Amino acid sequence: MATLPEIPDYKIESTLGRGGMASVYKARHLRLDRPVALKVMHMDLADRDPQFSERFLREARIAANLSHPYLVQIYDVNKYKTYHYIAMEFVSGGDLEQRMQAPIDHEELLGIIAQIASGLDYAHDKGYVHRDIKPANILFRANGEALLSDFGIAKAMDSTTQLTELGSVIGTPSYMSPEQAEAKTLDGRSDLYSLAVMIYQILVGKLPYTADSSLSIAIMHINNPIPILPDPLVSLQPFINKGMAKDPQQRFANGAELVSGLRECLSQLQPGDLIATQTMLLQNLAETERRQPATTTKKTTTVTIQLPQMSVVAAVIAVVAVIAVFIWFFIPSGPTQVDMARIDLLLGEAQQDIRAGRLVGPDGNNALQKYQDAQAIAPDYEPVQQAMQYLGGILLAESEKAQDRNDWNAAADMAKQALQVVPDSPAVAKQMQEIAGARQALLERQQSLLDQANGLVAENNWQQALQVYKKLPDDVLQQDSVQQDLAGQLTLTLQQAKNKTVANDFDSAEQLFSGLIPLSGLLTDKTLTGKIKQAQSENRNQQNKLSREKNLTQALQQAASANSSTQALKYYQQALKISPNNQQAKAGIKKNSAVILTGINESINKGDITQARQQINSAEQIRTAGLLSSEQVSELARLQRGVDLSSAEQEQLRVLFDRFRRYMQKPKVTSANKIYQRIIAITTSDPRLPELRQQLGDGYADLARKEQAAGDWGDVLTWTERGLAVNPSHVELQQLKAKAEEMLPEGRKRFIFF
Repeated sequence: MATLPEIPDYKIESTLGRGGMASVYKARHLRLDRPVALKVMHMDLADRDPQFSERFLREARIAANLSHPYLVQIYDVNKYKTYHYIAMEFVSGGDLEQRMQAPIDHEELLGIIAQIASGLDYAHDKGYVHRDIKPANILFRANGEALLSDFGIAKAMDSTTQLTELGSVIGTPSYMSPEQAEAKTLDGRSDLYSLAVMIYQILVGKLPYTADSSLSIAIMHINNPIPILPDPLVSLQPFINKGMAKDPQQRFANGAELVSGLRECLSQLQPGDLIATQTMLLQNLAETERRQPATTTKKTTTVTIQLPQMSVVAAVIAVVAVIAVFIWFFIPSGPTQVDMARIDLLLGEAQQDIRAGRLVGPDGNNALQKYQDAQAIAPDYEPVQQAMQYLGGILLAESEKAQDRNDWNAAADMAKQALQVVPDSPAVAKQMQEIAGARQALLERQQSLLDQANGLVAENNWQQALQVYKKLPDDVLQQDSVQQDLAGQLTLTLQQAKNKTVANDFDSAEQLFSGLIPLSGLLTDKTLTGKIKQAQSENRNQQNKLSREKNLTQALQQAASANSSTQALKYYQQALKISPNNQQAKAGIKKNSAVILTGINESINKGDITQARQQINSAEQIRTAGLLSSEQVSELARLQRGVDLSSAEQEQLRVLFDRFRRYMQKPKVTSANKIYQRIIAITTSDPRLPELRQQLGDGYADLARKEQAAGDWGDVLTWTERGLAVNPSHVELQQLKAKAEEMLPEGRKRFIFF
């Protein structure tokens, strides 16, 4: 019985399990008095790698920072003597590997996967990939919650540190993603692949790929097709296809998307279908196992396997190469031991070159040169010949890949290299012939497309010409001869378009320019594109200029023939928008604005306030547009004040103006003056007031003239002074007053004023 480790602060109570990397114990943390699961790494791991301790503790401490409801919490990561250990949450509900011994229904399966996927999304968002998703690492709390354990080999996605040596893969082969099996850089989609494998196992009761060795299983994940579900579960096949896609880009992007896909596929099953199918499959598996001879059951464990970081073809070739080297060691005849050691070194270095993609270059450091060096030592030695065949196969495969993507230069180059490695290979010779024939056909097709495109350009069929040109690869379009032909065609058409502009055929010119610009984008020299755009701009400017002149002439003609000043003003305003400095439009606006102001004054004199207000609104629009002179603005303001009275005041003014006219007709100038004083007590801005003042001045002048005829200069002076009080600028009153003051003695003046 193995001795239990002794670790300070922990009392180990029982063994929970043993794996390839560690043993797990149920223990109690003495100081905190709580149960924990204590995972102790096997001592021989540290013995095999002196730097293991440092690297393990560093990465395990990073994983300890993860805290999520569905991740087993890590309490402590440390080292005591030769023991590396992790203390984590103790979970009492067993693991998924045990739970899978019986069928699992829709809801339970979806619940388990949703919880684990949630935990994975959290870890992935934090930048970590688990790398060991399997049923044994899915634990259950007492309340049935599922949670993910064993982040001990988790790795930061952007980490450059290596937990394992270069070329090694750590994890459980049965659940490894293809990229993990190839030791490539991983992201969260690798964990989701493993989760999909686990779901497949739950559905059918067995793993998708099984073999006698970890390496074989890893290669099956890389190369074998995705397994097919039995007929009752066919609705889940799209989920398995996406979840286990070989290319990470074709898988679910995150755990939430995976759960959504699983839910959608499960919803297509009838209630009870999943349980019934699982029960049948489990019974069939049990019956099969009873009929087969007893074998030792293998538990899936986390292991480290050696697998080159290369393509599937290269991986298989590497395995065969290892076998060939193994056979070589046991052939009794052949090269000397010194030669064998040298060949062994060259084959090993060549294999590393293949992993790094150094097939035929650079010089002095590539697989071809090292295989040739080995061949020079032992030309007829079978392992070396096989190695050359393998490299030839890789080069041929690369040539075929280049051919598939229509990269004929690369395809031909790789085929030539393959022919150099395996000169007698019928497959390579056939590939060379196919490439030569395909390249000739391609050249003919390209020339046909060029001829077709040039013809379409000559016909001004721009859109179709552009589509034909785009069918040509960039290297063909960028050839000097093609560029020159295209530039020549476009230059001729550009001159045609310019001629259209000169002839004022602007629309036809625009059509030509619009077709030329996309085609000119195919030219590497953008000078012609600039010329086309400049000519197009000149065409549009010339068209706009003529259009403005035409619209200006039309607006001025309409203004001249308008039925009203208001309508004329609208046309003149349109003319000014087209030509802001047009003097004819400005003169027309000034003239018609004066007419409108006069019309307002006439409406006020007539007492038609409603009409006056309508006219003022029109005048306000003209003022807002800045088309009135300062004098007209003042006049408009005065007219506005004249109509801004209450209805009662307007009615009172109407009566007073009527009485004023009657008094002046009699004439009763003094009575009319009294009415005038009542009017100005109501408003001093009425536009009719100047006329009233003029009438009063004339009336007082008549009275003064009568007294002048009678020789009564005192009364002349009295009437003129009263008139001038109303209308100080009345010229005749001023003259009569001056004459009266001249005729009257000084005492008389004093007497009169007294």
